[in-house]
Amino acid sequence: MGSIDGKALSEIGRRSRASGDYWEQLLGLEDTARLMQVRISDLKLAVLSGKMINGKLPPKIHSVSGGGHFFFDGKEIKNWLALEND
Repeated sequence: MGSIDGKALSEIGRRSRASGDYWEQLLGLEDTARLMQVRISDLKLAVLSGKMINGKLPPKIHSVSGGGHFFFDGKEIKNWLALEND
């Protein structure tokens, strides 16, 4: 198995492909925006600025890869989707 910057490829983004439950894994920016039904640029701006999106505070970023890709906790996104507008 290869590595990048001393990290095993399986550790990059810490995405669990073996997870049985969709909400148990980390979700990328694109998947998260699709689930939230917002544009990727709008989600990224809301997360970085802390501004409301669809009447709610944006979800927190779980981690950022070395390449700058955002990852979100699936459980947090599921909870965010279930929230009523503040």
